Amino acid sequence: MPLDNSLFSLPTVIWSGIIAALVSLGGVVLSNKASVNRLKEQLQHDAREKHRDRLASLRKDVYLALVAEVNKANGYLGSLANKDPTEGDFGGPLQSAIAKLAEVQLVGSRESSAAAAELSSLYGEAFLRLTGTAKPIYEAKIDIKISDELYQQNFTQGQRVLAEITAENESGAPNQARLASLFKSFDNYREKYLSHSDDRNIAWKKYNSQQQHFAIAVLEEIRKLGPVSIKLTCAVRDEVGLHTDASELKRRLEKNNERASYAIDELLRKLSPTTED
Repeated sequence: MPLDNSLFSLPTVIWSGIIAALVSLGGVVLSNKASVNRLKEQLQHDAREKHRDRLASLRKDVYLALVAEVNKANGYLGSLANKDPTEGDFGGPLQSAIAKLAEVQLVGSRESSAAAAELSSLYGEAFLRLTGTAKPIYEAKIDIKISDELYQQNFTQGQRVLAEITAENESGAPNQARLASLFKSFDNYREKYLSHSDDRNIAWKKYNSQQQHFAIAVLEEIRKLGPVSIKLTCAVRDEVGLHTDASELKRRLEKNNERASYAIDELLRKLSPTTED
């Protein structure tokens, strides 16, 4: 019997069972496909959430550390003139801040990465300019140290000779030839330590004068860093869902700059020598 004829000769009840089975199978297939799609979407959603959580945690660690390092760097720039450029860790706090800014460029948003890159460049430029401005201060400190050491050496020798003169006079039978030699030696040491004292005073005047120039230079550098720091702050706060009023931050910055400028002007007026008519 041909196959097509045998199929058509099947009873209606059997055909109903076959059709019901096919419909049921189709429903299972569609249901399974929908479940698979939902599972894929759920897995993708979970992966995105985990990625977002990991990134948020990483950014939190980077940003909190950045705040501390930037504050250290700002303070370091202000005290750069008092540092020793020959020490191995010269510029260390600034390098730490720049390293943290590099981490921001890796994990931050486009806005925070751009601000971090710009701020990093400004820190490097500020360091170079302020190091150049502080060069006369470094030289003055060396002159002060050398002059002071020579002063102390000759003053100590002068005191030694003076003690011998006193002992010779109090001996009851002073040797005039020895006293003459001692007085000559004392005058020599006295002349030297007075000369080194003058050199030390001149170096101190140079040091104090250059400190005033350095303070003004630091204020100018901080003014350059301020706007970019605000950009970075706003970008970081936006990433963590905190509202930031950039205009308010700018007003605070301007206010702080005015106060710093006024404080420096007051200091310069007090340090400037007064002239008498």
